[in-house]
Amino acid sequence: MVRAAWGGPPHRESMTQPELLQHRPFERASRPRLVEAPPRLSMRLWNLDWGATLPWHFDAARVESSSHDEVMAFTREHYAAIFGHASAEGRFLPSPMTEAKRRFLSEMDFFVFRVGRETAGVFMGHPTDWTSYYLRSTAIVPQHRERGLMTRFFERLAEPLRGAGVERIEADCSPANAPIIRVLSGQGYVVTGTTNSERWGLLLRYTKFLRDDARGAFLRQYTAMPIAQRGETETLNTDRSRP
Repeated sequence: MVRAAWGGPPHRESMTQPELLQHRPFERASRPRLVEAPPRLSMRLWNLDWGATLPWHFDAARVESSSHDEVMAFTREHYAAIFGHASAEGRFLPSPMTEAKRRFLSEMDFFVFRVGRETAGVFMGHPTDWTSYYLRSTAIVPQHRERGLMTRFFERLAEPLRGAGVERIEADCSPANAPIIRVLSGQGYVVTGTTNSERWGLLLRYTKFLRDDARGAFLRQYTAMPIAQRGETETLNTDRSRP
């Protein structure tokens, strides 16, 4: 959790009014000063200021830049029901909040989806290196899932990242999460790996290439057919030289 640091003069015993008048020279007491958190990693690496890019509007919904505290409050209230954490309790190793975790989270970008005054969902993301952006977590409450917010958000998210020089967007997803797999596959994300861990179980690594040369290199090395995106015609591999 990001906490602001407050600074001020050390406490001393209070003086009466005559004593204050006799105190020379009179010094006005310093007010507590809010020390702002340093710019997040996206800003430091790519000069990407999400606050200047947002809000984005999707019909009656809007996406705004948010804070660690607001997004964490949403996860505490809704994530167990959205992701079924209660039923998975005891299967995976929990990750409690530590100072190291707090510092890591403070580098993330936080977004919130609002419909009127209601918080409909959240998103967290961050750079993984100087060329890659990671979709850490996103969730929409059930009553707003028919709005297509996640699909439209991911489409919009790619443009500022591409403009800032980011080469790829990456995400990890459970193979059982069919809705998000449909969203990612429809936008040109491809499976580029798998991981197995004590924290999350089996996950598929999805990557969306934002540079044509990177996309082409992946196609040449690892695939036997083009990457189909929503709105494109899928074509079968006709290269008979391959077994």
